[in-house]
Amino acid sequence: MNMEIRQTQKKFCVTCTIKIKFKQYRKETTYLPLLVRKREQEQQKTKQKQQQKQQQQQQQQQR
Repeated sequence: MNMEIRQTQKKFCVTCTIKIKFKQYRKETTYLPLLVRKREQEQQKTKQKQQQKQQQQQQQQQR
């Protein structure tokens, strides 16, 4: 039970930090054209996929 709680907290922290970083990044890049934003979105999607894979691997290891 304890291990599960720790994992959820970690995931939450990671998502929070990503959101904060992304907000800062967007502020810096508001003047860039839309194409760059599209690229950013694509990169974010790939990051999310990688995170999901990592989470799945962690779950498998626990079992």
